[in-house]
Amino acid sequence: MDGSQHLDRDDADREQVYNGLAEKMLRYVETNTTDQTDDVLRVPVSAYTDPAQWSKEIELIFKRQPLMLAMTIELPNPGDYKAMEVIGLPILLTRARTARRGRF
Repeated sequence: MDGSQHLDRDDADREQVYNGLAEKMLRYVETNTTDQTDDVLRVPVSAYTDPAQWSKEIELIFKRQPLMLAMTIELPNPGDYKAMEVIGLPILLTRARTARRGRF
């Protein structure tokens, strides 16, 4: 199997998962319900405080997904910018002269 076939299968699998989740969420909205469990879910404190866990989350979640870093109102005028560091990376958000947003 070449790389393009692998990507096509991955994309099809991902679409199937997304569609299933969308249908599930729609049922929750229509029935005014949500997932329920028979017992309380207990999460160890270390899941929130362990530096190794945090590093894994940075790599597996935050560096792979789009992040909302500013609202449009924060860069209302052409030439406006916002500089910050996010998950250890320097970020520069700009409002171009054409009013388009940019990121570097």
